[in-house]
Amino acid sequence: MLEGFFTAAGTLLMVAGILLLCFFTTRKLGRMELAKGGGRYIHLLDRTMLGQDKSIALVKAGGKYLLLGIASSRISVLAEFEEEQLEETQAPEMPGGAFGGMDFKSILEMLKDRKIQK
Repeated sequence: MLEGFFTAAGTLLMVAGILLLCFFTTRKLGRMELAKGGGRYIHLLDRTMLGQDKSIALVKAGGKYLLLGIASSRISVLAEFEEEQLEETQAPEMPGGAFGGMDFKSILEMLKDRKIQK
């Protein structure tokens, strides 16, 4: 009985370790890819995915900064900036979290009631 518990616990720890290793490895590879995202005169500064095969990217080319819209079939220049116009931004935080301060139980009750009414 006790031997089975230790076997299960050891297996669970090993799987958790492998998942953590995969997580940190992919983060490191992603940073390396972003860091090398450029050549001698062109540098990829930031990129945000908007959907499947759609993203926007901030690229420095020479002394100009270009905001590019990237889709599977084309790349468009959305805006052009000078260095003085750029400032680092952060995503706005929603007050009370993503659901306006509602706790999990009230959200679950709301969804359960909605499902019953259908």
